[in-house]
Amino acid sequence: MKKIIILLFFLVPIVQADPPVIVKAKAQVKSNQLFDIAVTIRHADTGWDHYAKEWVIIADGDKQLAKRTLHHPHVNEQPFTRYSRDVHIPEDAKRVTIRAKDNLGDESNEYILLVRQPKKDKKAQQQEASD
Repeated sequence: MKKIIILLFFLVPIVQADPPVIVKAKAQVKSNQLFDIAVTIRHADTGWDHYAKEWVIIADGDKQLAKRTLHHPHVNEQPFTRYSRDVHIPEDAKRVTIRAKDNLGDESNEYILLVRQPKKDKKAQQQEASD
């Protein structure tokens, strides 16, 4: 009996699916601190057993600004884009980090999104004006 169980163990394929991949993201300014964030994710969704489940938008290393839950698999729609609307991003934040996760807990790459251009110093502004 032990031999049969061991043999079956080796015959069962071990499924190691890839985590979600954030392909791109884009920030649209609504006001000084409110943004709509479009996130495009690619994931080998197979159905309810394995699908991209959510993403979070983080500032300052660990402060969660928003979480977007995906309520169903996107098997035939890859990559797909969804939005986090009215995300409040503190005025001093120049960039945010986005992380996606699937329903098995596998995490994506970290995607760094620039939401505000760094302010230029006066000398750089004068140089641009004279060009």
